[in-house]
Amino acid sequence: MCAFAFRDAYPEAGDVSVDEGDSEQADFDIDSDASDADLLGLKQELNKLSPEKAQRDLADSNIAAQEMTLQRWKRSCSIMSFKGYLIWYYKTHPRARRLNTYESLWKTSRQLYYDTCHKVVADDVGKEITNVLKGMRDKPVVGYNGLHGALYYHWKFDTEIFTLELERVELALGLLFLAFTGAGPGAIFASGCKGIVGTNAALLYKDVKLRLLQPPDEASLLVLEVTIILDKGKRKRNAPKTITLYENHTCPAMCPILHFVAIAFAHNAFHPRLMSAGLNPYSLHNFFTPDGPITIDFAFRDDILEIPIFRRATRSIEGIHVDPLRAQFANSISYWTKKLGQRAGFDHSFQPYALRREVGTELTDRGISDQQRNQILGHA
Repeated sequence: MCAFAFRDAYPEAGDVSVDEGDSEQADFDIDSDASDADLLGLKQELNKLSPEKAQRDLADSNIAAQEMTLQRWKRSCSIMSFKGYLIWYYKTHPRARRLNTYESLWKTSRQLYYDTCHKVVADDVGKEITNVLKGMRDKPVVGYNGLHGALYYHWKFDTEIFTLELERVELALGLLFLAFTGAGPGAIFASGCKGIVGTNAALLYKDVKLRLLQPPDEASLLVLEVTIILDKGKRKRNAPKTITLYENHTCPAMCPILHFVAIAFAHNAFHPRLMSAGLNPYSLHNFFTPDGPITIDFAFRDDILEIPIFRRATRSIEGIHVDPLRAQFANSISYWTKKLGQRAGFDHSFQPYALRREVGTELTDRGISDQQRNQILGHA
């Protein structure tokens, strides 16, 4: 992402100062009054609207963003256009210089306008602002090779010290889950978004199923079914998606099942019946029951099904250990991922969302329709 400079079309608002130290800048052309007429009606409606009125069944984070936008509009009643709002935000938030900040502002403003006035933003206004944003630097994506390089460095060369060594495994498994499911970080870890933070909602043990396939005359194979129910667009629609992940014998660093099994044994998550029958990390592929079924389900303890898979470290009088209940923060994973990318030599910021963007790009390149793509990514 890069900082950028405004060419001010509203000189009465004052001069805009730009950090001359930024080496990369993109022009943000805002010279248009096309939305003034529409915004006059919006301003009148916003003065009547209370933050509690939700027009659609939106995600909690979207509702919180709309409430914040609504408060800004009411504070800055002189703003008479969408672009004027972006200018005001730029001038009053000098630290906000990332492209994705202004893309989020534009998206939330459109949603608020639709929910308030019950119509979409005029085409000419939407196209103009969208073209301006598209002209800025694209968001980075990280594909299979990039993730493989990061995890190879993570396991072979990285000397970073974690509070608990299990967090090193959590980071690798978390990135693999994000890459292979296309889920957002808030669907796997505890989100820090307003309206969701503090709920401890995350991927639970009951959301995954570990199976051993033992076809006749063939090598056994571990598979992991991951059910995502916390995607941004699915939280209130009860429309989970299930992704089946397969064991990767050729590249252990890119095998999510290997990492998951390591965490499950560290948490003592498997059912006592299986443990008493001799289940251990070395017997997974050779494990069998007396009736010899082709498929074996590795059940988890009943008391751990409602517990998050990824859990943060906590301190007690006994020292530092894995918290028994509280989920790992998505912000912690983002921080570790960014630092890993820097140490591994990435030429751009490595964020967990870069994996999700790659999934969306891959779906588009394969000719998947926008509706199917949105369903897979959890937007629909």
